[in-house]
Amino acid sequence: MNVHEIDEAGRVRLGLCFAPKGSLVTGDVMLAQKIALETFERRALAVANRCLIVDLRSNAGRAGRANTPRPST
Repeated sequence: MNVHEIDEAGRVRLGLCFAPKGSLVTGDVMLAQKIALETFERRALAVANRCLIVDLRSNAGRAGRANTPRPST
């Protein structure tokens, strides 16, 4: 399951992935994540896998022709 860290503006900053051991249904995994973050956040974050979240809905961070203005004819 994934947890998203958001910045002060409400944008997703970082993706974190961690889950309890064992085979649990989704609701139980989410509850375990919530409890872990509330009770021992530093330890939970220390074991979490991290991934960069890219917001493809905005033009920020896009490279190449998509951001290049077309010359007027």
